[in-house]
Formats: sequence, C-alpha cells, structure tokens
Amino acid sequence: MTEQDVWNANKRAIASYAPTNKDLKLMWERDPKTERIITRFQSLREIGTADSISFSFGGRTRTFYVLNISNGSIRQFQKRVKALPARPDTPPAPLGSLGEGVASMFEGGKGTEDGEFDSPTGIAVDGNGNVFVADTGNGRIEKFSSTGAFLSIIGTKGSGRGQFAQPNGIAIDRAGDIYVAEAGNHRVQKLALDGTFIAEWKGPELGFHGPRRIAICPDDSIYVVDQGHNRIVKFSPDGEVLASWGSKGSGVGEFNDPTSVVVDPATNKVYVADPCNKRIQVFDSNGKFLAKWSVPQWGQPVGFEDLSIDSRTGRLYASSTHLDAVLIFDLNGTTIGTLIPKPPDKLEGPSALALVNRKLYVLNMGGNRVSIIDLQTAAEMKHRRTTTSQRVQFCRTDA
Repeated sequence: MTEQDVWNANKRAIASYAPTNKDLKLMWERDPKTERIITRFQSLREIGTADSISFSFGGRTRTFYVLNISNGSIRQFQKRVKALPARPDTPPAPLGSLGEGVASMFEGGKGTEDGEFDSPTGIAVDGNGNVFVADTGNGRIEKFSSTGAFLSIIGTKGSGRGQFAQPNGIAIDRAGDIYVAEAGNHRVQKLALDGTFIAEWKGPELGFHGPRRIAICPDDSIYVVDQGHNRIVKFSPDGEVLASWGSKGSGVGEFNDPTSVVVDPATNKVYVADPCNKRIQVFDSNGKFLAKWSVPQWGQPVGFEDLSIDSRTGRLYASSTHLDAVLIFDLNGTTIGTLIPKPPDKLEGPSALALVNRKLYVLNMGGNRVSIIDLQTAAEMKHRRTTTSQRVQFCRTDA
C-alpha cells in the first residue's frame, strides 16, 4: 500500500512521510482542482507508532488513514486533533518546488483515460514548457502543461495520417512542429503542434524498420535511430536524406540495436546509445567515427536506454532501465555520477529523457509516470550518495 493508493482512495490530499519517524512530517492538504496547498503541518504528535504512519484528510473532523508499514494495510478513523502549524522560518513551498530534494513527479498511472499511460517510451518539452509523452501502448501522444495538467491527446491507434502504432521517439523543432518515430508503422510523422498531419518519412533504401529516437539540431536537421537496420539516418527539415551510417556488429561505427541519438548543439557531435554493446559512440554530423566509451551499467539492457545532453555544463545523461537510474558522464566519457531518487520517488524503468532549463524529465515506462529531477539542486547535493525527493501530485483538471 503506497501514498498513491491513499490518494486514489480519497482524491483530496496527500502526505509526505518518513517511515522511520513516529511523527508525520509535512502533511499537505490540497484543492483537487487548483492543486494549491491549502495548509501545511509540521507534525501530528497524537498519532504514529514505530510501524505505522498517519495520513490526514478532511475538514474540522479530520479523517486519518494509517499506513501499517509491516503488512501494507490501511485503516481509517476520525478524530478531532489540533494540527501544529509549520515553523515560521519554514514557509510552505509552492506546488512543484523541490524543497530539500531533487526529484518531483506527476503521476500518469496505467490506463486508457486522459492523462494515463500504457508503457510510454518517448518524451519531449516544447518552448512553452508543455510536456509531450509518447503513450506507446495506447497509440497516441499526450500533452500536459508545464505544471502537469492534462491538456489534449494527439492521434489514435492506426496506420493512417495522424495515427500511430507504437509511437516511440518524439521531438519538437524550433517552429513547434512535432516529429514522432513509430516502431509499428515503420515511419516518422511530422505534425503541427495541434496534431495536424504535415508529412511522413519512410526512410532511405530498405525503409525504416522499428525507428526509435529522434534528435533535432540547431540547423533543424533531424537524426533518427533506425534500430532494426542498426543505423542512424540524417534528414533535412524537408525530409531529404542527407546521410546514413551504421550496420550490425560490435566494431567501430557498428551497432547492435541502437536505442538513442543526441546532438551537442555547440559542436554538432552526434552521440549514439549502443547498449547491447555496452557503449556510447560519438560521430561528426555526417557519421564519421570520433570516439567511444564503455557503459558497463548497461549490463542488462532492455531496449529503451536514452540519452540527453547539456552542452552548457558539458554533461551527458544516460538512462539505465536495468538499474532504475540516470548515469552522468562528461562529453569525453568520464563518469561523473548517478542520479537515483530515493523511495517513494525512485525511478521505475526509465525509458526516455528530456532536458530543459536544468530540469531533467524522466519518463518511467514501468511506473507509467514522469519524474522531474532538478539538476541544479542535485549538483548542490553532490556529496550525497543518492538523491532525496519530494512527491508532487499532478492530475487532470476538469474545470
């Protein structure tokens, strides 16, 4: 039984708690429509034992949900209790603030309803901060606001224009057009921001076979991981094939089911995730091999390892689905560290990354949700072995 189960039972509020502490810490009560914090408590001293933690909801007569840590059960009762206010020197953080942690998230949940996911594998953020998720199992793209509110659905399952079969990679260019790689339809579609069909690309000779990821350069050229053919294909914005390289193998410039591609906008170097060969390879913009480095953490890849680059700080981020972590390298391949948010916000099968304004968006295929890691805060906590986290709950707004 988790905090999410408590939220699902009540739809009113959620608590952040520390299972090793007898006191309930930082209880929030929130309006379900505006998602604003109504009140915050430092602790509720009347309730709490070594093996249970209290969750508080409701009005004057407060309803408490007590989580029993040992057997995962929840029992409910009501009691009038005075809530102790937060200390004056620790004012309530606004919704979305990461406080002492580095991770937050919004829940999608597994399902077919608006805002829910089924094994999502692609994520992108536009210039306005809106988040686009490739909802792979449901054959659609979902759009959320920068605060996590569900906005719209683009596409349906199918093979027609504007329809999707196993959408994977997703990218957005400077004009706001959306590019979606479809592993099921073996194509890349280009759509307007509202989902209107613009064009489709089937690839060079032999066509695509299970395209996965897409990267867009500052000059608007587009790189696509053609996983089934173990190659990278470069396009112009109009769909002209500019370059193609790679074949199956473990040698220099060869791939074994590559999963991701990113481009450093400062140098135009192209970085390719080659997890079955446990390595990242680096090329120039036309496919000339430049370098490679080993990634032993990809010991058991599952096919969705992704890359994201921060040219300003010289960092490359690589997801590890096997380890439920994000690996950090410099652009020469030196290991810098690992991002591992603590429970209950641990990553669950990270399948895609998007980096905007020092915030790393991590799509969790296993957990059907999005985690957001504040890299600036993480850097300030670099001496800690793992990241601490604060849960932020986002949901649909029906008003």
